[in-house]
Parts: sequence; structure tokens; C-alpha cells
Amino acid sequence: MRHSRKLHFLPFFSVLLVIALSAPFAHATPITYDLIGANTSAGALTGTVSIDSLTDLVTAADITFNYQGVGLFTFTSVNSSGAWSGLGQSWIAGTSPIKDSTSQIALFYDTAKIGTGNLDLCLFNGPQCGAVGLEDSTLSVYYPGAFNANLTAGSLNPESAAATPEPVSLALLGTGILAIAVFGRFKVFPDREDAE
Repeated sequence: MRHSRKLHFLPFFSVLLVIALSAPFAHATPITYDLIGANTSAGALTGTVSIDSLTDLVTAADITFNYQGVGLFTFTSVNSSGAWSGLGQSWIAGTSPIKDSTSQIALFYDTAKIGTGNLDLCLFNGPQCGAVGLEDSTLSVYYPGAFNANLTAGSLNPESAAATPEPVSLALLGTGILAIAVFGRFKVFPDREDAE
């Protein structure tokens, strides 16, 4: 009967194995960054972008452009996003009051510190960022008048938020609780044959 007692462990070890194998495939939570000190010759940019720490891609944006002497313009639609050679690149389209979908912000940033600190923006005549550093962040607005402007200052600073437990930590906690429950069950409730 000792054989059947050993087989009781199989379902529990199967659960532990599934948890351990699934932990590396858990998705990272996007990090929200504030646009700090971003400026162009035509006005300042403020707002946030969310970047997935697993892919280095911008997943959402809410940026306001204060067009000097005209008013506020919003850019919220992520048209495309990519990352290569340490350089993140995202094109964010204007939504209001801009009517032309070609109005956009081209945001280029250094991916080296995603999840650990501030991100340098690629700026016109500023420090190169990423391993390539061939692009600088620009702003194109086609309403009320067409113009292109380069970003001359600014960075992406992570918002301060409460730490979220990592998937691996949660998996370890779960396996620990499960192991205690399994071993506790066999200690508290021994087989009837052993008790006799």
C-alpha cells in the first residue's frame, strides 16, 4: 500500500510543474512614463506614454501639444511602434482638433533603461540615444498650418506607483502554499493502514 500512497503525490507534483513552466510566459505589465520637459520651437508637449517592458513598444499614449498662440492639440492614437538596436520608435497620431491623420509625433527613445529608470528621448542636436541614434523625435502638424518641428528637450520618466508582484514571485508563493498543504495533509491524515 506504500505504492498507492506515493501515487497520491502525482497530481500535486503535476500542478507544481505546470506553475513552474508557465511563470516565464507571463506577460509584463506596461509601464507608464510621463513626458517631462519636452519642448519644440512651436510649443511644449506634456502627457504620458505606456511602454511594454517585454517588447519595448509603446502600447498607449495621451500627449497634449500646446501650440503657441493657437491652442491645445491631442495625440492619442499609436499608429505604429517598433524597437531595434536599443532604439524605440513610435508614431502617435493627432486626434483633436486635428482632422488630418498625417499629423503625428515621431517619438524615438533609448530602451536601455525600460523598467529601471528615465528614458532619454532622441533630440534634435541632442545626445544620441540607442545603439543607432540616427533619428530624432519630431512633431508634424497640418492644422491650421503645416509645419514640422524637432524636439529639442525632454525625457520619459516612469510614474511612481506601488510595486506590483512579479509573476515569478507569485508562482513561488503559490507553490510554497501548495507544498505546505500537501505535506500537511499526509501528516495530519495518514493512511488507515499506517494508523492500524
